[in-house]
Amino acid sequence: MKQNFKLNKLSLAITSAATLATLGFSGQALAVPSYARQTGLACEACHSVFPELTAFGRTFKLNGYTLTGLRQITASDNELKINAGAPLSVMLQASVSNEGKRPPGGQNNNTEFPRQLSFFYAGEISPHMGTFIQVTNAQKDGGTGFGIDNSDVRYANHYGTDNIWGLTLNNNPSVQDVWNDSPAWGYPFIHSGEKPFDRYLPDGTTKNAPGVPDIMLDSLGQAAAGLGAYTMINNAWYAELSFYRSANMGTLVEPVAGSINGLAPYVRIAWQHNFGDIYWEIGGFGMQTQELDGNGNENVYKDLGLDSQLEIPVAGNDLLTLHARYAHETQDYGTSGAAAGASASNSSDTLKGYHLDGIYHFGHAADVALGWDDWTGTSDATLYAWGNGTTNVGGSPDTSYWTAQAEYLPWENVKLGLQYRAYTKYVGSTSSVSNDNYLMAYGWFAW
Repeated sequence: MKQNFKLNKLSLAITSAATLATLGFSGQALAVPSYARQTGLACEACHSVFPELTAFGRTFKLNGYTLTGLRQITASDNELKINAGAPLSVMLQASVSNEGKRPPGGQNNNTEFPRQLSFFYAGEISPHMGTFIQVTNAQKDGGTGFGIDNSDVRYANHYGTDNIWGLTLNNNPSVQDVWNDSPAWGYPFIHSGEKPFDRYLPDGTTKNAPGVPDIMLDSLGQAAAGLGAYTMINNAWYAELSFYRSANMGTLVEPVAGSINGLAPYVRIAWQHNFGDIYWEIGGFGMQTQELDGNGNENVYKDLGLDSQLEIPVAGNDLLTLHARYAHETQDYGTSGAAAGASASNSSDTLKGYHLDGIYHFGHAADVALGWDDWTGTSDATLYAWGNGTTNVGGSPDTSYWTAQAEYLPWENVKLGLQYRAYTKYVGSTSSVSNDNYLMAYGWFAW
């Protein structure tokens, strides 16, 4: 990938120090223009096609979002150094989606404007410290007003010649990650917003149904707060250890049901290397969460995963990226598994998920992508129950689907796209699953 941009002497000095880091990342973090205003660099410096990051963009994140070309307000005693301009940005998403079969009593060609509206405070706030704080309209989740979304506050510094260390305070395990294959920032980068109700049973009727399976690690976003430390050694080895607690705004005492009991540790390791022009990252992650179920019992979730990212330059400025991720979760419900009103029928369950995707970037102007997801695990009639007391075939989590996507960027901060999802199996059933397929057209604007 070419990164054609000019840096003044200050930027060159900061960039030379910043280049101690890495290569990789995805998701909405960093896909905000306040960083472009802060650095004085065009979007393509940090993004191939936003929100996917270039090597420079990933380095920027590891160094705490602090590279700046703005005029700074300083004090003679060096106790003050802030940018003259506030690091503010706005993101708007709008969409029209069509399901394979219109739910009874509902409408098809569902229009969402806004589908999502977010405000960001994202940029340097002091030497070595920067933020990515997102506030989003709660209507997208059926609520009202605005609420906190993905957020990450960092402190970063250097030791030795090619080493970075830092601290991260965030509200979503793996939102601090710098690779596209992590759970928080994996493909697809925009979702349909489909709800887990009005699902089609094998007999063609509709009843409440469980949503697409997911591991506990990937379901704690905005419901937990974590503090951790990370390091990148010799521009090759990454390691992080963070600890999470439940974080419920507006309450002084944690609600019992669904709360994390004690601390939930999260571990991340990764290795990266350039083989000529080809970049490869391979890593792993793990988390153990002890959750109170509201009945005086404790459910224990142990998540382990492997991930990999491959970047292959093609012709000119084109780029092919490949991502793979495997996740395995053990769910231990102990004696509460058989209790009346329990969330599971078994005393323990397992869940396994595979994800593969490939994205071809036509420079910085367009991309096409195809992804495959497959979930399997232990059958559990309560955990994977369909509405009105009925269960699906075997009460199984088995779900698989394809997601295809095409996007065009008339400008670097505007994206127009089409996304199609096709299910081959939904929570144990292969009957009528095409009714839940959808086609979505969307616009993604950032300024």
